Amino acid sequence: MSKNIFKYGVMIAVILLSVFCLTACSSGGASTSADKDSAVVVTQSDYHTYMDKEERFGVELFGEMKNNGNETVQIKDVSIELFDSEKKSIGKVKGMFAPEYLKPGDIGLFSYLIPSEGGSVKIKQFGQVASISAVVSYSPVKEYENNTLMVTSAKLKISPANDIPEVETTIENTYDQDVLDYNAVAGVYDSKGKLIACYRNDKSNDKAILKKWNQNTFLSGWPDNTDVKRFDDAKSAKVFAYVTKFGEIKY
Repeated sequence: MSKNIFKYGVMIAVILLSVFCLTACSSGGASTSADKDSAVVVTQSDYHTYMDKEERFGVELFGEMKNNGNETVQIKDVSIELFDSEKKSIGKVKGMFAPEYLKPGDIGLFSYLIPSEGGSVKIKQFGQVASISAVVSYSPVKEYENNTLMVTSAKLKISPANDIPEVETTIENTYDQDVLDYNAVAGVYDSKGKLIACYRNDKSNDKAILKKWNQNTFLSGWPDNTDVKRFDDAKSAKVFAYVTKFGEIKY
């Protein structure tokens, strides 16, 4: 099998990272289990269960990955599986990630929000999710069209009116063509470098950037006020973005 993978230049990395709930809280402490031979490893991962105003439950899933190999890789997808306290699978989802290509030493982020109003995975009660695992699939690439967008600014914006901080970011389109759509993921870190949340632009209506231009935008969290104390030590933010569609912006 390994010879075939090497022959066709395709490698599927499977990184399992389990996050175990320490108490009856909304998010747990991370315990890492990774394939040591993989080039791409999941360096951090966590989850957060929340309740909306109608007392329905949803879960935020997020993590960080790093290319520890010697080749640039293309991230194919990130599959996240949820488990209950008996380690029975609750379901799987495909996370949004950025950037698409990781050079040796580069890091990226992935995130997914299971909505409280319903989705492919149903969360029926608080504490139902006890652990998660993240599986990153990738392929080494020699030649590729780089679609990474330059992020020139990423700042935490904490407002007294909003317990959950936003991330203000400036994304530069350095390409000679307009960007019609892009994926962006922002990570919020505490003073010790722990990833405590990820935000995405998957619901943004303004995802176009003129060529040789920039866009200032905010990435924010879910409508939830539970477990906000985890943001008390929020100190920094990282944002990664890549183009999903080039084209011509028409007015």
